[in-house]
Amino acid sequence: MVLLYVDDMIITGNNEDAISLLKNDLLVRFYMKNLGEVSCFLGLEIENADQGYFISQKTSARKLLQHFDTGELKEKATPMEPHLKLMKVHAMTKKLTSRCTRRILRYVKGSLDYGLMYRTPEKFMLNGFTDVYWAGDKNDRHSTSRYIL
Repeated sequence: MVLLYVDDMIITGNNEDAISLLKNDLLVRFYMKNLGEVSCFLGLEIENADQGYFISQKTSARKLLQHFDTGELKEKATPMEPHLKLMKVHAMTKKLTSRCTRRILRYVKGSLDYGLMYRTPEKFMLNGFTDVYWAGDKNDRHSTSRYIL
């Protein structure tokens, strides 16, 4: 499997010979550096664990918290207050914007150790998921859709 985004690439699989052959074919046409086992990709930290891979953004989150000097803020379990209605930025008051931003930073502070654990299956299968929300926005009735592989 090849994961490619602009000039960042991960080549992975369970057949070392096929991986080497692909790398050699690519090296004939492109300049590439082998950085070894993946530890970071597109700002995601990737840790090889016994049962699979743990993916997080702990370093990016810490930098964000340092940038906004959040030392005294208490942690929160959720990023938003219950029943808070979001609106376009130009319609929000400065006080509400500041309160919402602080709440999100407090949530980030309390979730530094969170991440996703991708367990290594016995047999590899590529799965896709999609979700659509038709006319779900109460203000403009726009639809949204998302997918993940």
